[in-house]
Amino acid sequence: MRQVQARASGILSTMRRSILSLAPLTLCVLAAFACDDVTVANLDPLDLDAGNLDAFVPPVPAVDAGDAGEDASLPAATVTILGSAASRTGVEIVFGGADGAVVSTAKTDASGRVTVPAGAVTVTALLKNEQTYSLVTWTGVKLGDTLTTRALEPVENGTLVGTYDVALDNAPGGSRFFVMEASSVCRTQQSVEPGLTGQVDVRPPCVFGTTSALLASQYTNATSGEMLAYAFKKGLALPAASTGVTLDTWVNPVKATLTATNVPVDAYLDATFMEIAGGAPFHRQSKSVDVETGARFDTVPGFADAVQVGVEVNGGQNSHGTVIVRAANAAGLTVDLGSLLPQLVVNEPSGADRTRPTVTWTGDTSQTAGGVIRIPFVGAEANANYTWTILVPPGSSTVTAPALPADAAAFLPVTDAPVLYASGSFVAGPGLTPDILRAAAFASLEVTSDNVEATIIATPMPANGVYRLMTSRPLPP
Repeated sequence: MRQVQARASGILSTMRRSILSLAPLTLCVLAAFACDDVTVANLDPLDLDAGNLDAFVPPVPAVDAGDAGEDASLPAATVTILGSAASRTGVEIVFGGADGAVVSTAKTDASGRVTVPAGAVTVTALLKNEQTYSLVTWTGVKLGDTLTTRALEPVENGTLVGTYDVALDNAPGGSRFFVMEASSVCRTQQSVEPGLTGQVDVRPPCVFGTTSALLASQYTNATSGEMLAYAFKKGLALPAASTGVTLDTWVNPVKATLTATNVPVDAYLDATFMEIAGGAPFHRQSKSVDVETGARFDTVPGFADAVQVGVEVNGGQNSHGTVIVRAANAAGLTVDLGSLLPQLVVNEPSGADRTRPTVTWTGDTSQTAGGVIRIPFVGAEANANYTWTILVPPGSSTVTAPALPADAAAFLPVTDAPVLYASGSFVAGPGLTPDILRAAAFASLEVTSDNVEATIIATPMPANGVYRLMTSRPLPP
């Protein structure tokens, strides 16, 4: 029990760090591994011609066709696990009935896909690598649903799509420190001497389509340096083992000013800004927002297809709102905080069966596209991270985790330790239907992060417009 208590304390410590340090967290939430400055060795290159990689292609907003569950002509629901061939193949999928009992199980095929059998209303994917056990459950599954998530790629000896070798000799003088990214998921910081190239490794979670963009930023130094210039290249073919890239002309950044209006009394604001190219997030920046003067972000002229900013309203409570604005460009970027969604309060997990925790919440979620409930917990492996993520429909107020078969015991909470806490977020906005949330919510999200709100803020929304997010997460002790 002493070891369990120590590990529980460690989870709470992680929770406190994630809540108090949102900015560093949002730099890495999309990856299934750390995206710090790490030299990755012994990576197996992907054979793209052999179809060994599934990309996340952001969904196109569609008109909600109504209750698909009543249309027997629709095809069976399907599950797709994205990622490298080795990681997406053979993933165990558990199908549950209305009472939560196991109906059947199946394993994904070589394409990462499996068909949901008749009678199943919950679907759970069992995802694992050397450091993490992650359960992702969809509830209220209907005919025609497309359920998508990413595999957890290996941390060591993982899969490499390829490497961009970036020529930097034409960068302005005065500094040789660069940040290069093939989306915010694959981001590297390097000091590159004249005559040498910078390297950007592209891994499966970085792939958002059949092509990629590359953005390089020059800074005065490696710590708190000032951004000096930018260069980029769009429409690149995914890299082979080593692919040379010559960037377009280096340009100076342009400051964009964010203004917040109708700010609640005594609230303080945090903002996360990104530029979107090819459906992928780039150049993510997180700052506090001054109620009077706003916040200023660096933008790259000519690079982004769209920009997005999420402004989180913090008032010292565990329930608070966020407004996310996606726009064609950053000119006149204004976020109106006068129409926040109703407060959401997610209660601590309960229930006599620790392997099937029940979570309840209060708040009107009927006008949202649905939500995400996340439960981090203590499992059997001492140094592993464990999370259970459950997608729930709009208007719901409770969920009980479904039963899993005996061979999934390694993924479950240990029975002699408490399930510590739960957090949750519900989101509403243009083009974001329950079906799209099911298909895309975890195609680009880090499913192991404690802070589910940060993962949503850091993900490109499906269309330009205003999105609203209600969140409940525990306050740090």
